[in-house]
Amino acid sequence: MPAHYNSRVNYHLSLPDPRTAPFQVNSASRQFFDLCGVEKTAKQDERIQALVDNLQPYPDDAPFMKMGPENKAVWKSCWTEKIDHTVNVHFVNEIVDCVWDNETALRTVPGGKPELVDADYNKDVIIKMKKLYWGNLQSQVKARAGIHQS
Repeated sequence: MPAHYNSRVNYHLSLPDPRTAPFQVNSASRQFFDLCGVEKTAKQDERIQALVDNLQPYPDDAPFMKMGPENKAVWKSCWTEKIDHTVNVHFVNEIVDCVWDNETALRTVPGGKPELVDADYNKDVIIKMKKLYWGNLQSQVKARAGIHQS
């Protein structure tokens, strides 16, 4: 199990804080697609199609595989499963850790400009936002793939 996996995370959805929704969606979009190895310059429609084209899980339900000359971890969520599926838990935790680490760096570097308001610099808030965004992407992927919504 990866060191960043937090088994104490509560994966029940709740509503986001509307003050940070624009940041969280933009940040979530960049991070979700980047971790999945989807081209950053692709349009949203092309990004969703790239996820649909790669629905098959990695061998042994691995949450990521190292790829390319840089040996970059390319993550693959299980879009046909619920968010509490082991692979999806790892995937969301990785994104939460990326946001947390980035925000912490912005707050500790002299002259850095944090992207979150102070009240939202909280892992629980970030987790809720990432889970909501994951659910949004899951709906789009399932609709595009013709998979019945459960």
